[in-house]
Amino acid sequence: MNENTPIAPQAPQASPSPRIPSLDVLRGLAILGALFVAIWVFGGFSEQQQNAALLQQKGAARPVFTVMQFLFDGKMLALISLVFGASMVLFLSKETELGKQPAGDVFIKRQLWLIVFGVVNAMLFLYPMDFLFQLGVVGLLLFPLVRISKKALLVAALATTFIYCGKLFWDYADDKKTYQKYVAVTKLEKKFEQDSLAKAKGGLVAKKDTLTKKQKGEKEAWTGLLAGKKIDIKNDDGAIKAMRNESYGKVWNHLLPQTQGREAAWTYQKGIWDVSAMLFLGMLLYKIGFFNHRFRTQRYAVLAVVALAGAVLLGWFRFHFLTQTLTDYEKYVKG
Repeated sequence: MNENTPIAPQAPQASPSPRIPSLDVLRGLAILGALFVAIWVFGGFSEQQQNAALLQQKGAARPVFTVMQFLFDGKMLALISLVFGASMVLFLSKETELGKQPAGDVFIKRQLWLIVFGVVNAMLFLYPMDFLFQLGVVGLLLFPLVRISKKALLVAALATTFIYCGKLFWDYADDKKTYQKYVAVTKLEKKFEQDSLAKAKGGLVAKKDTLTKKQKGEKEAWTGLLAGKKIDIKNDDGAIKAMRNESYGKVWNHLLPQTQGREAAWTYQKGIWDVSAMLFLGMLLYKIGFFNHRFRTQRYAVLAVVALAGAVLLGWFRFHFLTQTLTDYEKYVKG
């Protein structure tokens, strides 16, 4: 070939999409764990049966349910949310190629589709523990915050965690207030009985004092709450029968209240803070290079040991208090 012969310019090759192996592995583990949880929810024991097994002192049921509590219950949603947060930063940091839609527009469309898939998964496929809907909603809400600083992400992760914990404590405080009202009413009832007895001994005939409608309601509120905390496997007979019904419509009607509670009440009261905390943490870890092997192996090992030790400690506390609530909820509320 003559040296003066012009060489035809090569067409520009599209840069391959960046892949982070650690994120892919975590995503795969989270999805696999979520599949196990889905199988557990669909074909496992009822909540009453699980709670009864946790209180057993002998047999294989207690260890199995303990492992489930420690390794899977709530953990897979947290792991998926963490990986999702890191993936948000990765996806939105891509440079827009010529002739293609901006990454932000594509991301918003993906989130909207995620919400649609979540609704279909919960309402049509009858899976009340769906989490696609929550990821879609929270992803849209946090979309403008992807580019904030690492310090701001740390503050946001801590703030949403404290708010979520505060929401849980709020429920406990409400139950404690209900119990205190119940105690006040029972003391008043005893006083009425003592007064009536004293009048009877004195030869007086008087109309016996009775509780007001409000006081009766306060008493019934606690007794009803306490009854709902007691383990009674027989209460599941109706639910099991409804789930085994051959009619899709009847099963749909049976699961509808649970699905609505998950997709609406839980999502906007607690779920939004739970998922946001992990999304912010995932964004932060990505920005400090945690998933890109930025740190030495020794530091990763130390972080793993500290994280696992903290997880075991928190898991033990959670399991301990869960056992307390199942054993004697009144004693638990009294503190």
